[in-house]
Amino acid sequence: MRALVAALGASLAAVLAVVLVVTLVAPSRSVTGDASAEEVRGESRAASATSTGAITTETVARQAGSLAGRIRAAGDGHIIFRYDTWPDVTGDENGNLNRGNQFHGEFNFSSSRRGGDLRDHGEWTTGPMTAVLSLRQGLVTRMKIGIDETRWHDGDVAADLGQVSTGEAARYLLQLASTTTRDGLGEDAIVAAVFVRDGDVWDELFRIARDTSRPDEVRSSALFWIGQEAGDRATPELVGVAEDEGDSDIRESAVFALSQRPESEAIPSLTRLARTSRHADVRKSALFWLAQHDDPKVIDFFEELLAGD
Repeated sequence: MRALVAALGASLAAVLAVVLVVTLVAPSRSVTGDASAEEVRGESRAASATSTGAITTETVARQAGSLAGRIRAAGDGHIIFRYDTWPDVTGDENGNLNRGNQFHGEFNFSSSRRGGDLRDHGEWTTGPMTAVLSLRQGLVTRMKIGIDETRWHDGDVAADLGQVSTGEAARYLLQLASTTTRDGLGEDAIVAAVFVRDGDVWDELFRIARDTSRPDEVRSSALFWIGQEAGDRATPELVGVAEDEGDSDIRESAVFALSQRPESEAIPSLTRLARTSRHADVRKSALFWLAQHDDPKVIDFFEELLAGD
């Protein structure tokens, strides 16, 4: 059997994975968390208070000078600010973004179209990342990021806040991702935070991924970017979510994110989950993503399963 399996390679592995899913794991039912209908304000709700509960004058001054405070003070309309992004990030006039030949599509407010054909882009340019927020009645309702914002709004610019520090940008965008329940806005805020150069975003993204009060789409987005960008600690964190999370959709998002890690990390982790996870849906998902890897260790693993070892 070993010679036959090795000769047929990864294509057989994919077929075997389907067979193994049917025979070794039971079907799982997805559980989707319902997002709250509440619209939250686009700023941090944290505030220093006195022992009597009154907000101090120092807090008022600090918040007024913060990025969140400046956005709030600008009023309704389009609010623009810019921040440094990674040197290998380029964009075009249509809002497409490219980093290291990974095409991110157009980020067009909260109903963004992501993904696409690299042949459909304009001329790639570099520069600071621009965020365009749309505020209505003091609430952030939409958002867009890109390198060139010149045609992104239809007038009604309430304020151009200019260049902000990367620390300010990361804090504001992560707070927005942590609080908003606007459809798509949390995901877009996470993407914008990931593109902050030298932004210390990963601890907060891990927290968002594990926060059961956040919509599944936001948590899945955090897991996706952790799998794409985070360093060595990403793989054990993702394995932990796949093993411990109560929501099957989030478990499967964690397994997918694991599949995007370097093969030296992905294959051992997926193999262990496929072999030992107590969740049938995790075993099923791990088998599927293992079958996408053309690696002798994957062939050996499928042969072992078929042999019943």
